[in-house]
Amino acid sequence: MLIIELLGGVGNQLFQYAAAKAVSMRTGMELKLEITEFEDYSLREYELNNFKIQENFATVNEIVSLVKRRRLFQKNYFKEKTGKFLPEILRIKNPAYLEGYFQSEKYFKDIEGIIKHEFTFNNLDFLQNYNILEEIRQKNAVSIHVRCGDYINAPETAKIHNICTMKYYENAIKYIQKKVENPTFYLFSDDIAWVVKNFKSNVDVKILNTANWQEDLYFMQNCKHNIIANSSFSWWGAWLNNNPDKIVVAPNKWFSECSKLDYKSVVPMTWIKVSV
Repeated sequence: MLIIELLGGVGNQLFQYAAAKAVSMRTGMELKLEITEFEDYSLREYELNNFKIQENFATVNEIVSLVKRRRLFQKNYFKEKTGKFLPEILRIKNPAYLEGYFQSEKYFKDIEGIIKHEFTFNNLDFLQNYNILEEIRQKNAVSIHVRCGDYINAPETAKIHNICTMKYYENAIKYIQKKVENPTFYLFSDDIAWVVKNFKSNVDVKILNTANWQEDLYFMQNCKHNIIANSSFSWWGAWLNNNPDKIVVAPNKWFSECSKLDYKSVVPMTWIKVSV
């Protein structure tokens, strides 16, 4: 049995599930999800039930049988502490408990097709702006994601994640303009009011006030190209984009300097890193 602890927002949950799914596929071990963190976590909810994943929840007894919390010395307990890619995760062979964020496609690149299938939405009932989706599909659409929320309003989170600067977005837009014919830019954010006030560009950018996070993610992955923030959410919007010729522009810094977290493996090698 393999248990993955889920926590954080939907982007984090997708990373955690994908890494654990890959271990499960390599070893043949049954994958179980621990979602107890959401019982006392008011900011985020368990969201993977929106996708076509294989959903099996771990019981308390199963969790205890693998590892008792805080006993970090146990050999079947794997905790990612610094964000650095852990190659030992790829070598797991015995029952294990995983805790961390696992923000690198290196953990699951070998089962990319399976992950993309399981991260398909169960249905499209969340769609309310069909006209926008159709427009995106007809144009050389480029998503721009601006992550605000706790990156601005929560001091502890802001210490780790800096919001991407306008310089970054300007440089990313210029890069896309050099590579893509007649691009149309669509901006997505978790704080539209902040974006309207603060996002200034010489290029026409359509700011979308979508209905829900599902629309944001679905629309981003239906764009031809993507400009992402230092956000696991927009990372998945780009990664799930199936355009074989897609250009993905990402910030060259994922975390703030004071965080001391390792982000070298977050951005895939084929994506373009632009200075923040």
